[in-house]
Amino acid sequence: MKRARLWRLAVVVAVLLIGQVTPVQAQGTFAPAAAADCQFILGFATLKALIDAAEGPEKVGDCLENERFNPANREARQHTTGGLLVWRKADNWTAFTDGYRTWANGPYGLQTRLNTEQFAWERPAPTTLYWTDARTRKIQRANLDGSQVEDVVAGLVLPTRLALDVGAGKLYWADAGIRGDAGTGKIQRANLDGSQVEDVLTGLDDPGGLALDVGAGKLYWVDAGIRSDADAGKIQRANLDGSQVEDVLTGLLSPGGLVLDVGGGKLYWADVGKVQRANLDGAQVEDVVTTGVNRPLDLVLDVGAGKLYWTDWRTDTIRRANLDGTQVEDVVAGLDDPGGVALDVGADKLYWTDAGTNTIRRVNLDGTQVEDVVTGLSVPCYLALDVGAGKLYWTDRGTGKIQRANLDGSQVEDVVIGLDGPVGLALDVGGGKLYWTDAGFWSDAGTGKIQRANLDGSQVEDLVTTGLSALYGLALDVGAGKLYWTDAGTRTIQRANLDGSQVEDVVTTDLGQPYGLALDVGAGKLYWVDAGTRTIQRANLDGSQVEDVVAGLDDPGGLVLDVAAGKLYWADWRTDTIQRANLDGTQVGDLVTRATAGLRFPEGLALGPR
Repeated sequence: MKRARLWRLAVVVAVLLIGQVTPVQAQGTFAPAAAADCQFILGFATLKALIDAAEGPEKVGDCLENERFNPANREARQHTTGGLLVWRKADNWTAFTDGYRTWANGPYGLQTRLNTEQFAWERPAPTTLYWTDARTRKIQRANLDGSQVEDVVAGLVLPTRLALDVGAGKLYWADAGIRGDAGTGKIQRANLDGSQVEDVLTGLDDPGGLALDVGAGKLYWVDAGIRSDADAGKIQRANLDGSQVEDVLTGLLSPGGLVLDVGGGKLYWADVGKVQRANLDGAQVEDVVTTGVNRPLDLVLDVGAGKLYWTDWRTDTIRRANLDGTQVEDVVAGLDDPGGVALDVGADKLYWTDAGTNTIRRVNLDGTQVEDVVTGLSVPCYLALDVGAGKLYWTDRGTGKIQRANLDGSQVEDVVIGLDGPVGLALDVGGGKLYWTDAGFWSDAGTGKIQRANLDGSQVEDLVTTGLSALYGLALDVGAGKLYWTDAGTRTIQRANLDGSQVEDVVTTDLGQPYGLALDVGAGKLYWVDAGTRTIQRANLDGSQVEDVVAGLDDPGGLVLDVAAGKLYWADWRTDTIQRANLDGTQVGDLVTRATAGLRFPEGLALGPR
């Protein structure tokens, strides 16, 4: 028998603390390109048009390069004669800076600020996870890897939902109060470290979902009204300090999850048998989903993709639909007791090389739509993506080349030719550089080297040429200026500066045949595949604290991380599969197999968009 959902003892709503914003600064200098050589496209073109209308065309000026995307920090940049255009995946807004002021096309249209200031809605990268625990009557937090768990606020009655105002350094939560006693519910807030707890609103019946419109200075909440008369549920709002309380919607049956689309001016909520929405002031109430909904509990929006997700604890499913309610479908079924839901809008496609079929292929991350991207190769090895430029790069050790194509496989071209045995590959898109390992397979032993060139293959230079043997995996920590690689011949993982200086050992003990390599720079972790010990292992970036992540594999090779989604993917030659697991090694499963997609010797992996 399921426990009563309306008084869940483990109501957990996770909210990410998003750290300090680094103001957009113009960086570096670029030689001007001819006007025909570059252009403004998509969001940058839109922002330029807005600034041109407000400030004149000389403010942004002409482009000096085409837009470039850096997968490491998920930022796109484009230098102009007037400054720098920037798009950040973290908050999905475009901005331009002249080095002193920043113009942003954000949720309230074009806005400007000093570079030393910050808009209230700006969101930097997440670092901390907060949650409520109704059983222990606490709010707690931890790092995103689960380390350093600590109490933030204790001694609460029945804490449920959370919301953060990062700009003001405030944490808001709903406390449903004493069971059975109407009017004991509260909304409270404190500093992000739990200090200065204060009541924002008191005397509430059954406060639940919380949502902030920081730009407008408003706090929204659901009061389910289950301790009062039928249809007493309502959605209310107030200023962030609790003043000017007003009803947004009344006469609801049992409203649950609450989410705002501030840019679209809409408020969404769940009620028995339906999901509804209205304007932020409560006008124009409309049903969004009425079929296939039983008892929705929590909601989340992917506005960019036009999708609405919700959990339904009566059918034990997570479902989704278009924002207009069409195309209702199950996302996950057969759950036990789904509650809160969150969304990672990240990479949609997994690319891999298949040396058995001499192809590069790709698949959706749910394992559907396997398709060939590039065919007719020799021995394709490792992959790297320049998503901003829409390019896929790969090494082919059979032809001694590095090649590239569009992400759909069109316009294949040679980038670097005449190599001995290119394998590992990594891009520094922001720096305009391509790095690779040359294992020297077809020459004498000990001829391996690490090289780099411009993204178009020009200016090839040697970085590390001595002390190397059988080179495979390669990964960059551009922020720290470091290059990491695996050497199966010397059974080591090493690193150096990006120019090849200061070579040092990172991991030297208990390695068998280290191949694929990937970094989680944010967590300070280095992951690698070891075909000799049949494991995936990880360590700190300095090589300390080596630990097994996944053991008992057959013949693992390529490796790639989706840090945002908490997943790692790898290829296995012996079983001809691509598998995945959580970053801690749990939930190992097949994604693509020989039976489902005809794999033959999959190796290099890369994540990218559709």
